[in-house]
Amino acid sequence: MENKDLGNIVLDIVDDALNSMNFDRLNNDISKSVQTVFDELNIKTTQVHTNYRKKGMQRPTSTSQASPQQVRKQTPKESHPPGDFAGIVCTALGATFTSIFGLSIFVSTVLGIAIDSFATAGTVTSVILIPFLIASIAVLVLGVKMHGRAKRFKQYMKIIGSRTYCRIRELAKGIRKSDSYVLKDLQKMIDKHFFKDAHLDRTGQNLILDTETYQQYLDSENAYRERLARQEQELKDAKEETELTRALREGHEYIRQIQEANDAIPGEAFSSKLDQMEDIITKIFDVVSQKPEQLYKLRRFMKYYMPTTIKLLEAYKELDAQPVQGDNIIRSKEEIEMTLDTINLAYEKLLDSFFEESAMEIKSDISVLQNMFAQEGLGADPFAGATAEMKQEEMKHE
Repeated sequence: MENKDLGNIVLDIVDDALNSMNFDRLNNDISKSVQTVFDELNIKTTQVHTNYRKKGMQRPTSTSQASPQQVRKQTPKESHPPGDFAGIVCTALGATFTSIFGLSIFVSTVLGIAIDSFATAGTVTSVILIPFLIASIAVLVLGVKMHGRAKRFKQYMKIIGSRTYCRIRELAKGIRKSDSYVLKDLQKMIDKHFFKDAHLDRTGQNLILDTETYQQYLDSENAYRERLARQEQELKDAKEETELTRALREGHEYIRQIQEANDAIPGEAFSSKLDQMEDIITKIFDVVSQKPEQLYKLRRFMKYYMPTTIKLLEAYKELDAQPVQGDNIIRSKEEIEMTLDTINLAYEKLLDSFFEESAMEIKSDISVLQNMFAQEGLGADPFAGATAEMKQEEMKHE
């Protein structure tokens, strides 16, 4: 059975029985549908304790962006960032040696071509000088990158001034680059220790330049997340409260209809079944009001079996009101009574499942206690040793 269709199937079972006035298979079909629901809810179908039917008995229950106002102190590194001087030197040396080696290779090649006797010598010279030319070009490129990064760093610091934080968008606009370019550029500068204590925020929208401001940002971000979590929980609780209130109201209406049927249908045996049903359903709603997390289980039964129960009671009342109680009517009434017993048992198992977690916790505590006794050498009965000693003393006195 599909979950979405089970409710309709249960009602169809009852409608077919009512329309045909044939209740022979009613209890069997309802029992199968109950088992399906228990399987869906992962409720064990072991026999429950019937003493919970007795009235009065109860089961045991066991961020947002930071806004700092500090003024940041300037550091010597901001005036002379890493790569400022080295970049100029590498650029100059790389350009000089690139020119020298490039010109030498060019001259050797030209002479080798112009004068046949210098061809071999020119080729050898070019081959020897090419690695030096490549190294010189690499130094030149490195110097240009270092100098360019240091230059951009100074531009960033000029835009930031004495502030302790600055938006990435403002820096990107200041150097006429994209936000993503500046974000990657700043991350490299942080990794290469251009800044003393700089951090990028979680969103990648702000650069924070000192530890105190960054800590304020983290505190603000954590407070913001906690506030969002509280709001989400409050919304969830409000929704659950609304669903719980609606379920309790519907439950009280079902109980009222059961009471009316009980008053309208004579017979002590049948009245006892309805008293039992009313008692169990009342306990179920009492538990769910204290344990809203169990509402999802109750919802299935409210959807499938409470309307079914009311239909069966109406059918039974109509059958019982017939002036002549023939064999078909008597057999149909017996089948409905058996079905009500099945539904009562299902309600009992549902109620018992609410306490399954508490029972497991108690069992676990007992197991831990027994293990502690065993480790202390007390065995299963911690007083067995003392009892044996007392018996020995009594035998000596005798």
